[in-house]
Amino acid sequence: MNYNLFTVLKITSLEERTLNGALVLKDKTQFIWPQIDEDDSSILSRANRSARDSTDLEITLAPMQIRTFIATVQTTNK
Repeated sequence: MNYNLFTVLKITSLEERTLNGALVLKDKTQFIWPQIDEDDSSILSRANRSARDSTDLEITLAPMQIRTFIATVQTTNK
């Protein structure tokens, strides 16, 4: 069953938020991680480049793949 919510709801405002919805996106400050030069031959460096285990389901999303919005809606008289 499909139901079009926009036949009974009208969006009156829309505000983009951080992923968890806690902050208005435009008010968020970007954290800049310190960079440490790493020797390419180090054990940690080689481990980070090794193939992933197929049972490891933890992934990192690239920016802009998920977005969060707070919408204010008003019911219509339809």
